[in-house]
Amino acid sequence: MKNFQGTPVNIDNYIIGKIIKKPEITQILKSRNYILATSQKIPTWFPMKAYILEKFNSTLHKRKKPFVYNIAKEDIDLLQNGDVVLLKKDGSVILLYEISSPHNALFVTNKCNLRCLTCPQPPDATQALSFEENLKLIEMMDPKKTHTLALTGGEPTILNENFIKLIKVCHKFLPKTLIIVLTNGTRFVDFNFTKKVAEVSNNIFIAVSLYSDNDIIHDKLTGVEGSFYQTVKGLHNLALFKQKVEIRVVLTKMNIERLPNIAEFIYHNFPFVTHVALMGLEITGNAKKNVDLLWIDPFEYQKELLLTCKYLNRYNLHFSIYNHPLCVVPESLRKFCRQSISSWKKTYLDICEKCSVKSNCGGLFLTSAPYYSKFLNPII
Repeated sequence: MKNFQGTPVNIDNYIIGKIIKKPEITQILKSRNYILATSQKIPTWFPMKAYILEKFNSTLHKRKKPFVYNIAKEDIDLLQNGDVVLLKKDGSVILLYEISSPHNALFVTNKCNLRCLTCPQPPDATQALSFEENLKLIEMMDPKKTHTLALTGGEPTILNENFIKLIKVCHKFLPKTLIIVLTNGTRFVDFNFTKKVAEVSNNIFIAVSLYSDNDIIHDKLTGVEGSFYQTVKGLHNLALFKQKVEIRVVLTKMNIERLPNIAEFIYHNFPFVTHVALMGLEITGNAKKNVDLLWIDPFEYQKELLLTCKYLNRYNLHFSIYNHPLCVVPESLRKFCRQSISSWKKTYLDICEKCSVKSNCGGLFLTSAPYYSKFLNPII
């Protein structure tokens, strides 16, 4: 998530609110959830929930109004009407929801039932928002401009009944939004739980991580014995209830030789899947701790990637390549590459400025530095 650092005033814990830049009178009257963000001088009578400012405001200070100042003008300019932010007592401003972004995600929980070596956001003691606060955040989102919303964590499905409630609230306040559940799939081994999800699901897309075509490699990567068979059974249960399913395969040194076999395994066992995503590795969190086990230069597995994509294409399985810069992918596969890295953690190197296809390139993970391919080269 994007975040800015400022100086807090009158913030005891934290404040969540919707950004407004130039409030109208109707918005001022409904200002219970609005946070005014401006680098200009403001009328002190604006009764906002809180304020994000470039400079200190003595009147707000005297009136004990909560605000954060010392925020750079260019950062304030990045905020848009309808964005939702979290103001913390340390002065940080965290952008929870971007109204114009196609990559909005809801951090549902920090807990997980697996210990994946590749996890970019491993379970820890921090939790940005409680379950109830996440429900309020959903209400603040724009139903017309929020085309997709990812539910992530941690593992969202371990909330059990609260996960069902979360889906219901999404459908109520975001009826036309595609809800993408990022999951390890093991919770769907429970037939009754899967049935409950199917009964409330409407415009939901379940993206399940599968690391291999065998339990040895998969379970090593998840850190939990037996997780392979739980995921496989969970996928079949989802199929029984005709859920839209995507399989995500994260490409690592541990499973790359099996990649063509994984494609064959998916075709023979899960022909019902809507989409297959071949995912480049993000080197952060657990992946950074296990980098020697996991990292392989994407340029070095071009052969395996080409064979895999040919197989998936031959058998008419819809697939995409995520998190790969175009220059390290075989030219014939570049049409399958997607701009999948969230805008707040996407970057390009200086050499990319010369590239003629930069605008179509997915770029690099800012969080993965310095683990970038040695074969990055501008396409002229």
